Amino acid sequence: MPEITAVPLRPVAKGTLTKLWLGVGVAVVIGVGVAWAGTSKQVAMGHGKLLDGSTFDSTAQHGQPAVMPVAGSIPGFSEGLQLMQRGARYRFWIPPQLAYGDQGAGDGVIPPNSVLQFDVTLREIAPQQPGYGAAGMGAPGGAGGAAN
Repeated sequence: MPEITAVPLRPVAKGTLTKLWLGVGVAVVIGVGVAWAGTSKQVAMGHGKLLDGSTFDSTAQHGQPAVMPVAGSIPGFSEGLQLMQRGARYRFWIPPQLAYGDQGAGDGVIPPNSVLQFDVTLREIAPQQPGYGAAGMGAPGGAGGAAN
């Protein structure tokens, strides 16, 4: 007859399963966030304006919607895009700390500490194109180059 080895079992510590499921939940949320940041959105922007009413960028100037990487834009624009559903139209007012801050952008086109206003229509959500995003709205010296 084979010998049986007795192994003492300890009860699972209180809260261990809760911590395990919370960890799984956090991993899923992080995965979704990473997948979201890897997408780009086709945006038709009526215009990008300063509070004084001057337009610094417009889809009409370029004749077609802009394709923008979510991760490659200024923080306020990226946050706003993530709230949008396909076909939605939003107006964003982005404070300087979520835009270009005290440095401004575009060789003076966007002055330091400017509040920016964008009228945006989200047309499509697409996978990010390889190598795209380096020259987006968040790029140094760019005045919303990817936001047409």
